[in-house]
Amino acid sequence: MLQRMPSSDPVAVFPAGSPTASALADLTEGLRAWHLWGRLAWYQVRGQYRQSVIGPLWLTLSMAVLVGSLGFLYTYLFHRDPAEYLPYLAGGFVLWGLIARMVNDGCNVFIGGSQFIKQIRLPLSLLVYRMVLKNFIILAHHFVVLVAVMVLVRLWPGWVGLLVLPGLALFVLNGLWVALLLGTISARFRDVPPVIGSLLQLSFFLTPILWHPDMRPGLTYVVNLNPFYHFIHIVRAPLLGELPGLHNYLAAGAITLAGWTLALLVYRRYRNRIAYWV
Repeated sequence: MLQRMPSSDPVAVFPAGSPTASALADLTEGLRAWHLWGRLAWYQVRGQYRQSVIGPLWLTLSMAVLVGSLGFLYTYLFHRDPAEYLPYLAGGFVLWGLIARMVNDGCNVFIGGSQFIKQIRLPLSLLVYRMVLKNFIILAHHFVVLVAVMVLVRLWPGWVGLLVLPGLALFVLNGLWVALLLGTISARFRDVPPVIGSLLQLSFFLTPILWHPDMRPGLTYVVNLNPFYHFIHIVRAPLLGELPGLHNYLAAGAITLAGWTLALLVYRRYRNRIAYWV
């Protein structure tokens, strides 16, 4: 007698209709609608610069002005070699901008998408995928500035630069769980987004972006306790031709695993209430 092979669908592992199966089905269906959230993300970026002459290129120009002005200022104040400090600063600004936008947008991902939630029957995760892609489109515009700085100082990272790819993949995975978690909590408690925004402002100065960890060797343990540092370092270091430490990848991996576990627990329980909260 033939036996039925187990399904490869991860949702099939859980009982049909259970909160876990429903949450995983939502994530799967949203991912399959890549053509929809891909277009929505692109239109959202273009819509911010409607009736503008150069459009989204303002993203590149604003980052170029920021890096250029602060770069030469802090090079003088910190007595650093411009050829070393400018790429370090540019990489830090570009990656911190990605982190800050994904966290802030993640808090408002369901609140801002309330018109879709109330009017159209779509997977809620589609809004999360749109948010992450939108911020990576903005990252691509900002990345032009970083490449220009590297060309200016004649910096070539070599083969180690390929490690940027797994680092960015971790950014994607963490951007998704952050939006699922904070988006769900913020839909219920509207005080969460401003609190998170204030904490991000403080974290900016505690993260090695303007300053380098070797400026204060005694604070190395503080730097290693900063989760933002590990994510920035696993992308910025390869761009600078440096190899990130194993502890950086272990820390980023542990944060990713813990974050997804917590996000799924919250999302599976409160997903059905988001439409009433927004």
